[in-house]
Amino acid sequence: MKDEPATLAAAPKTLSTALPRRVELTAVIVLLAIYWLMAFGWLRISTITADEGFHLLSGYAYWSEGDFRYQSENGNLPQRLGAVPLLFFSEKPLIPDTPARENGNHFDLAAQFLWQSGNDPQAMILSGRLMMLSTVGLGLCLAVYFYARRLWGAKGGLISLFLAVFSTDLLAHGGLITSDTTFALLMLLSLACVWKMLHRVSLPIVLGTGLVLGLTAVAKFSAPLIGVMALIMWVVCLIKNPAVSAGLLKAREISGRVKKFAAQFAGFAVAAVVAWVVLWAFYDFRFSGVPEGYPTAYSNSDSDLFLRCLSLQNPEAVRNLTSQEDVDAAIENIGGLVPGTLRKLIEWQKDSPIKLLPEAYVHGFLHTYAFSLQRSAFLLGERSNVGWRKYFVVTFLLKTPLPVFGLMALALVAAAAAIARQKQGERLPWAENWIYRLCPLWTGILVYGAMAVLTNLNIGHRHILPIYPLLYILLGCVVVYWIQPALWKKLLLGALLLWCALAALMVRPHFLAYFNPLMGGPSQGYKLLIDSSLDWGQDVPLMVETVKNLKTTGDKSPVYYAHFGSGWPEFYEGFKFHYLPAYRVTNAATYISVPPLKPGLYLIHATQLQSVYVTAPEYKDWEKQNIPLMFSQMAGVFSQWQKHVNSTQDLINILGTQNIQGLQFPEGTPQDQQNMALLNSNLQLLIQYGNLRFIKLCEYLKKREPDFQIGYSINAYRLTEQDLRKAGTFPDVGFDEKYTDELAKKLGILTPDKRYTK
Repeated sequence: MKDEPATLAAAPKTLSTALPRRVELTAVIVLLAIYWLMAFGWLRISTITADEGFHLLSGYAYWSEGDFRYQSENGNLPQRLGAVPLLFFSEKPLIPDTPARENGNHFDLAAQFLWQSGNDPQAMILSGRLMMLSTVGLGLCLAVYFYARRLWGAKGGLISLFLAVFSTDLLAHGGLITSDTTFALLMLLSLACVWKMLHRVSLPIVLGTGLVLGLTAVAKFSAPLIGVMALIMWVVCLIKNPAVSAGLLKAREISGRVKKFAAQFAGFAVAAVVAWVVLWAFYDFRFSGVPEGYPTAYSNSDSDLFLRCLSLQNPEAVRNLTSQEDVDAAIENIGGLVPGTLRKLIEWQKDSPIKLLPEAYVHGFLHTYAFSLQRSAFLLGERSNVGWRKYFVVTFLLKTPLPVFGLMALALVAAAAAIARQKQGERLPWAENWIYRLCPLWTGILVYGAMAVLTNLNIGHRHILPIYPLLYILLGCVVVYWIQPALWKKLLLGALLLWCALAALMVRPHFLAYFNPLMGGPSQGYKLLIDSSLDWGQDVPLMVETVKNLKTTGDKSPVYYAHFGSGWPEFYEGFKFHYLPAYRVTNAATYISVPPLKPGLYLIHATQLQSVYVTAPEYKDWEKQNIPLMFSQMAGVFSQWQKHVNSTQDLINILGTQNIQGLQFPEGTPQDQQNMALLNSNLQLLIQYGNLRFIKLCEYLKKREPDFQIGYSINAYRLTEQDLRKAGTFPDVGFDEKYTDELAKKLGILTPDKRYTK
């Protein structure tokens, strides 16, 4: 084709990027092996991250039962993929028959599935992760290599592959049972396939493009962005008017803008139909989210999700809804492009024999949108429910290795130099039409980057993961420094690549906790970002091992632990600790313990240290809400009660008779009902006191450096009696855990030792 973009491989021999085939193949295999082994090393020593349990349960339920209610808001494909190994276990894992299953509550059901049903959680987690690593993780590295090789030749392809292999982001997420890496891979493939189809419209290419687009649609609900990217690429192609070939099997070049447009439009239409069929296939070509006879409840109903959208659009109007009729009327008239369109689609599909999209897919899309409008977030010491426009710009600056910025500078210098030389009349085949040739890459980065900046969902750096493979491919252009004769340029390139490798090796195996030295590196990460950017609950096994090692050396200090994530510290035998407020991402186990605080070792997850998910007012607002006075009054009350509690029954009697909140009961209310109401009210007050006390403690601890860290995600502090009093936590106030544990069991509260048998 006369206008087909030139590549570096087509450059004169003095600028050849070719390598002997055997050398190139060996280099690719070695780099992929390095990536797999490094990623496996971190997957093997870490427990399940906060979200993986839901995905593993959901994927297994999709395969084994065809029940698509669970985690419908995440991609069907990655959840199925991670659960494939479970189908081949000799003893099939049990999904327990609990209220969580009936209600579609995947949060609780995932914990019960993994930790409380006699299944082997470690085998299930590791096998699912290995499946993801060996398919999606390696697949993404290979996709980067082949795309870059096509642009920059063999040496350029190896540079891009090298960057992907030693990328701390791809190492951290490539093997996790989540949708991030799967979508990154399929977004890259979608861009490549659409770009190919715009230049060559043949049946195999169109069908392949439709297949990839369909897989992308069931990978993550960011997939509609691919449509925006495809439209931009199409417009660029129409303006450039390159050579286009079309045909059923054997494509021939066609002329004329109208014919080219018609061929491309037909290609898009057929690819869209194929993608639609692929999407339905992942839902078993069934409209209903469940097979006949199964429970139909989702964890959040459509009405709940629409009401959430309404409450964020107009909180005052929602507060004035006094009846179900008012709620239904408000939902029927909901505004906004996305919620309004989804409501009409849901209503239309209920009555129409024609079903455009599966019920679970539409529900998942609505759930994703509703919860993207407002989520708790943390950045550089600040908290927000609606995020910041700068969030992902900051995470990119903090989590991207510094040598990558150096390579970006080299790439810009190379591009500027090429432009200058071309203006002087010099012909550079490898630099011709470079803006057009790279259209899929810069389109993907700009569109996805714009979405990231505009979204309110600021809960993790991983959400811009799809940008990195595109960036690594672009950086393959620095191969011009490798193939030029100047030695200093080769040394500069080699030094930056070596620095990239060292950045990953030095933080190994804690890739998730990587921060560049700009703000102090991994050890200072807890001050900058939390959740999946640093502490996703992954280091529970390492924490248990650390405590056990301390005990074997004679350290008898009591351990206080503030847990975050979906891991299960009780799973590890011999690990004893006192509970501080925890965030398990599930109610399958609940803590109500508020013990006295004693000198000892305090282990606090970075996410809990910042108190983002602790149910209590933010500390900076305490004075405005008169919280300090309330906290001291609560401490005084509990201190008095504490003197009279020497057994579980004493605690029940105190909590069930003291009406310190002035509850009013209708005349004739039986005494036992009054006692139970008082008990529940006082129990919530006790839990609130524990949360406030924990926030006070964390505010004190944030002013000092930890004594040591576990995997950079858990801070360890050795606190004395004086420290606890300086923190203003009223350390002597609290109730013995053996009393609160027994109380929880008597009340039927789910505790960590609850088990469901096969």
